Amino acid sequence: MRYLIILLITFNLFGSTYNFDEYRFVSAISKEFHKSGTISIDDKKIVITYTKPEFKKIVADAEGIVVEDAEGEKEALEGNILFYTKIYLNLIKKIDDVEALQSNDDFDVKQEGNFYILKIKNQLSDYVKKIELTTKDDKISTFKIFMLNDDTIKILKR
Repeated sequence: MRYLIILLITFNLFGSTYNFDEYRFVSAISKEFHKSGTISIDDKKIVITYTKPEFKKIVADAEGIVVEDAEGEKEALEGNILFYTKIYLNLIKKIDDVEALQSNDDFDVKQEGNFYILKIKNQLSDYVKKIELTTKDDKISTFKIFMLNDDTIKILKR
C-alpha cells in the first residue's frame, strides 16, 4: 500500500521532468509526511526519484513497476498493488491536460478561475473521493487527491 501512495504523485504526460514536493497525510495515524524529488515522464516510462528525506527510485514502464532503494536493492511490484498502482498512474496522466478535463468522461469538473474540482465517475470512485487542481499559466501547479480512507496527497510542482 505504501508504494501505491508514493506512485500517486505522478502527473505530466508529454515528456517532461520537474521537481516536486509531496505532502502526504495518513489519516489512520494523523500524521503528515513530506518528501521531495524529481519526476520524469514520457509516453513509455515514468521515473520518480525521491531525494529527501531518503533516496528511493520508482520506475514504471511496459515491463512493470520497480522500486529501488539507496543501496540499489530492487523490488518489482506484484498482485493487487501493481494493479492499483497502474490504475492510479493512468488517472494522474489524465489530469495533466487542463484543456481536456472538461471533455474527459472520467470526471465531473467544476472550475472557478484557476481552481478545479474533479469528481471521479469510473471505478476509481471506489478509492478516490475527489481531486483538486490549481493552475498557473494554464498548467497544473498543484493537485491534491482525497482518498476514501481520508488520506490525502498534495503535490506542489517547483
